[in-house]
Amino acid sequence: MIICTRCGTENLDDAPFCIHCNRKLQSLRRAGVEAGPTRRSQRLRPMQPSAGGTEFRTLLARCAEVWTVAALVAGLSFWGLPAEPGQTSWWIGVGALALGAAWLRWRG
Repeated sequence: MIICTRCGTENLDDAPFCIHCNRKLQSLRRAGVEAGPTRRSQRLRPMQPSAGGTEFRTLLARCAEVWTVAALVAGLSFWGLPAEPGQTSWWIGVGALALGAAWLRWRG
């Protein structure tokens, strides 16, 4: 039984708060003391490499592909819009063509 330091009520050992005054109960156990292995070599384990790096790279590649295609579509859709009456803005199409070529080269 744990006795509350505020009201003196007896509580169960595993209760985090007093049942009478709802104050956080203090355990007699010290923080950091383990009942497990005492030797350092028994507690430490080598870290295993995670496969999260490849998943992130795959997601990043998909995002790059989506943005490249979106830029290509936007560039091609604005290609024929007139900058001034009687003129077309062909230079936007050149940028879209360059992005498309970069995407094709990157996709390999």
